[in-house]
Amino acid sequence: MAHRVPPNCKYWHIFLLCREITEIVMAPEVRRENLLLLNLLVQEFLTEMTDVFGDVITPKCHYLIHYARLIEMYGPLRLLWCMRFEGKHQYFKMVAYNCRNFVNIATTLSNRHQFRQCWEFSSQSLLGEFEKVPGKSVTTPFLHLPVELQRALTVNHNLCNVDFTDKAIQRVSEVRVNNVKYAVKYVFVIDVLHSERILLFWQIKYILKIDTLWILCGKMLVPLAYDCHFHAYSVKVDGEWTLLKPGDEMGFQVFDTYSVDNSLYVTLRHSI
Repeated sequence: MAHRVPPNCKYWHIFLLCREITEIVMAPEVRRENLLLLNLLVQEFLTEMTDVFGDVITPKCHYLIHYARLIEMYGPLRLLWCMRFEGKHQYFKMVAYNCRNFVNIATTLSNRHQFRQCWEFSSQSLLGEFEKVPGKSVTTPFLHLPVELQRALTVNHNLCNVDFTDKAIQRVSEVRVNNVKYAVKYVFVIDVLHSERILLFWQIKYILKIDTLWILCGKMLVPLAYDCHFHAYSVKVDGEWTLLKPGDEMGFQVFDTYSVDNSLYVTLRHSI
């Protein structure tokens, strides 16, 4: 959508300010130097809102002024938001609506909730490691993989010390390991380089299972520049194959890629 917006659009500028504020506020970890930036962004956002839209400031907009101070006192606000409480409350509202019985509704809700908790806690994989393959698994001979990927699998003995000669490999399009979903074309951040905090993105191309070991095969997305108008990183695909195991990424958050005018972009959902 950004490529359809004029570069000097004042409405788009306000939207980008709101996005920058949201990325800091919703981050699971907030660096102390970002608190000053957050104060400046909030001040500019409220000023621009008033100049462009008039007197539309609501109490929720005013609360932004206190966010930096609250983060300094209590840590990332994402850990304190009420969304999970609202999600829990949604279950009780759904049960009350479906049962249509409001005689001693508190007993009905508590009983149904306890039955559900017993069912969930009875699962053997509740607190332990587990994996789940939602789709179909395809058996792929090792020699049918790309030649460069074969070489990477053969050379990388630190990841899997396996003899691939005439070995059939299970290939899937997605898998869920330890409650983290991995799928082909998903993008993760695997490292932050230098003091400039240059993000190193990585995209999944193949998901393979060799014996009992899951291997994620992908390629680096090297940042070229940060486009302020698109609020995204312009990246290029590195030619080398990189192999990771589930859990080697920096975080479980998945990021999206966009292609505009033969250029590839990655946009963040929160600051890193």
